[in-house]
Amino acid sequence: MPDKNANARRSPKKKKKKLSFSRIALLAVILVGIILLCVGCTYVAGAVYSLPDWDPQKLEGSESTIIYDREGQPASRIYAEENRTPVSLKDLPPYLPDAFVAIEDHRFFSHHGVDVEAIGRAFVANIKGGIGSEGGSTITQQLVKNSFLTHEKTFKRKIQEAILSLQVEHRYSKDEILEFYLNRIYFGDGAYGIQTAAQHYFGKSAKELSLAESALLAGIVRSPNNYNPNQSKELAKKRQKLVLSTMAKHGKIAQQEAEQAKEEELQFKEGATTSYSFPYFTDHVISETRKNSPRARHLRGNMPKPPLSWRTKGLYNSQSASSDKNGGSLLQ
Repeated sequence: MPDKNANARRSPKKKKKKLSFSRIALLAVILVGIILLCVGCTYVAGAVYSLPDWDPQKLEGSESTIIYDREGQPASRIYAEENRTPVSLKDLPPYLPDAFVAIEDHRFFSHHGVDVEAIGRAFVANIKGGIGSEGGSTITQQLVKNSFLTHEKTFKRKIQEAILSLQVEHRYSKDEILEFYLNRIYFGDGAYGIQTAAQHYFGKSAKELSLAESALLAGIVRSPNNYNPNQSKELAKKRQKLVLSTMAKHGKIAQQEAEQAKEEELQFKEGATTSYSFPYFTDHVISETRKNSPRARHLRGNMPKPPLSWRTKGLYNSQSASSDKNGGSLLQ
């Protein structure tokens, strides 16, 4: 029989396997990925947990209060945080909402609140042209941000914005969302909503705006400080032309209509629009309302908070006549 010790000497010893660098690197990547996934899930869970309470009234925003004289005619307008007068979408000329959709969110009617394609496009644009070159927020996301959230640029806010946008899209039609948006957005100079903006910049109702005027207002909302015609008519006009070209590009208007609107000379309203027409009368109404309404006990001076809805004819038909230095007896 062969010698067992000799066979053992001839048998090769098993070598311990050593981890290669590539395997170590792969394990490290997997480990980091798992950690990031856990952190991400925790972050998303925190964003969901701290979502603001759902309050549909916030989509509408606060409204300005209109004070009427004894003949039922508007005598003054007062407001708290935001100067806003709502308007129905059906009362607006079709090209007005089309201008906002074209320049702010041309896929508005095809997405469900969050546009992944727009986010990707904005990501590439911001890499090429710098942060802020292009936004990826939809009209729904802008509405949610202005209604429920702050303007801080954090991932937590973007996660909440996306979640709330999906919720808004589930609860409301596209036309309802667009109406909320047009009545909610800020146009600079203390003007909130399309109706107040039309009155502030052009001295007319939103339903009377021309295509050229509508395009100019649509151009303001991206950056009210930069595209406000009271700040820079040159930048406002340049932005308006971009809006008109974008409307033509997406088939909202014909190219000829766009060119004609670009050549239209705009007539802006001059002077402030937020001061009282009848200061003594207005202050009298505020004072009397503070006395008679528990909700208005904390009204102060020329900026009541919160805004109330009342008609002076109904509230003060038993009051003695009050005169305003700007002329005339306004109350019976």
